[in-house]
Amino acid sequence: MLHEDRSGAAGDTLGSAHRPPLGRKPRRPFRYSKPDLVYAPVELGTVRIGHLEERENAAPRPVQDDHFRITTLIRKDGRWLEDPLQAELLNALPPEARRDAPAKLREIPIRLSYDSPDLVCRTRYEAFDNQTGRSVCAYVGSGEARRLNDCGGIDDVKCTGPEGCDFANSPGVRCKLLGRVHFEIEGQAPNVDNNYIFRSTSINTLRNLEARLARFWALFGGRLRGVPFRLVLRSRTTLGSKWSRFYFVDLELRQGVSLIDAKRLADEEALVMGASGLDYEAWEEIIRAGLANGALVGDDHEAVLVREFFEDACKRLMETDACCSPTFRTI
Repeated sequence: MLHEDRSGAAGDTLGSAHRPPLGRKPRRPFRYSKPDLVYAPVELGTVRIGHLEERENAAPRPVQDDHFRITTLIRKDGRWLEDPLQAELLNALPPEARRDAPAKLREIPIRLSYDSPDLVCRTRYEAFDNQTGRSVCAYVGSGEARRLNDCGGIDDVKCTGPEGCDFANSPGVRCKLLGRVHFEIEGQAPNVDNNYIFRSTSINTLRNLEARLARFWALFGGRLRGVPFRLVLRSRTTLGSKWSRFYFVDLELRQGVSLIDAKRLADEEALVMGASGLDYEAWEEIIRAGLANGALVGDDHEAVLVREFFEDACKRLMETDACCSPTFRTI
């Protein structure tokens, strides 16, 4: 009868040298049950910087705001309901930031759920059906895209970007750069998988956020969790905007938090998580696998939101309950 030698001797096939570390399970490939379905983290609500402007005898027009709005995923009378955090953050504004009447939210205190920048900000070219708002083609990396075919299946195709793509320029399809930014808002109920999402088609916003995330990630030793960030709304003019003012979103440390403070907080968060036995690396791997499981987002809620990006889709929005819902469109 064999007995385990708990001394961990070199010749013992059951010794510690052959056992996985306590609290960790052997890694194995994980497969979700349904192919081509996106398994995304739970969305608590939406952050936006725009709305649809109603016009007499004309389709609603997307208009950019000079402030943030936080909304729930519930609509009533054709409008997205305001998230309770909106009022909480407005009430917490200092007196000098409440000079506007009504007060406007121009920064949001956030924390990031992931250390990996590509999970925080997911940006890619994506094509949508103008009638349904459904995703019909999406870039998946390495010059490749996945596209819905006429039979309802999905084909792997080359992606050259919308300028040189016949499909992207075909009638009834609109291809744009679309980014989804995931974060926790300070004050929300604690839950490891619940995030708010800010969607944008703005090259200024998306380029800026990706660059900021990459730089902070490098400075903090590959860590972002535990750092008190804030989303800030900024304005500028460019030749491309014909010198008219537009707004874009920036990411920075909260007021009073230095780079050294932020690095210390990121390290402390990593130590706490490591001591707890929670495997955040494996958790991020599972989330990444769920997002990669299906290239095309088939959610009805997402389809309604995405249609609001396109001015030529506003006429069709008038015929639905979504006609008065705000837009994410940015310049």
